[in-house]
Order: sequence, then structure tokens, then C-alpha cells
Amino acid sequence: MVDSGSVWIWPIVIVLGWFISGEPGLAVFILGPVNILVAVIPVVWAYFLAQRKLAAGSIARKWRIFGFSLTITPILIIITEAIVLILIGLLLLLLISVLGSIFPTFGQTISDFADQLAYMQANGVSQDELNAILRNLW
Repeated sequence: MVDSGSVWIWPIVIVLGWFISGEPGLAVFILGPVNILVAVIPVVWAYFLAQRKLAAGSIARKWRIFGFSLTITPILIIITEAIVLILIGLLLLLLISVLGSIFPTFGQTISDFADQLAYMQANGVSQDELNAILRNLW
């Protein structure tokens, strides 16, 4: 089922969806089914690739495996993403600590930026003020 010819279907559907999203009148009717195809095609590929060299069982067995994998896979993905986000956060804290110890002004810059963010959160800020703050940061 998954051969070199069918591999081109997914990118074509993605590009088609990108073009359709630029046309609001057309997107209302067609973008939903295109998004479903973009999500379903890789799942079908994974399903057929996973079954490729396994002994065929009953249809009920195949549906149980398919349902189990659809239940477990999102949980595993969420756990993996959480672990990766925690690791990235720890690496960023380590980087800020190292840069703050090497360059003392870096720590002050980060502190000033955090103060500005807290002020913006408390009082609200316009887009122009935000752009000015970001320009001064870099």
C-alpha cells in the first residue's frame, strides 16, 4: 500500500491546502476535508508499514491493535513533548546562568527585560511600545 508513488500524495495535499487557505471563499468548503487528509494519510502509512511483515490475523485483531495504537500513541507523544520542553527549559536556565556569570551585564539585561515584561503584563501595552522594547533589546 505504501509505495514510492503514494509518498507523493501527502506533500501534494499539503501544497493544495496551502493554496486553498489563501482563498477564503474556497477554504470554507474544501479546507476541512484537506486537513483531514493531511492528518489521516500518515496514520494510514504507519498502520500499513507496521503490518508489513506480520502474520495476518483476523479483522477484529487488526482493529484492536489499531485502536490500541491510536489510544497509546498520543499519550506517549504528550509525555515525550513534556520531557523535551522540561529539558529545553533547563538548558535555557543553564545558558542564562553561564552567560550571566561570564558577562555580568547580561544578567542585568535579562533582569531589565523581565521587569519590562511584568510591567507590560500588568498595564497592557500597545504594539508600538512592544516593537520599541524588542528593538532596544537587540
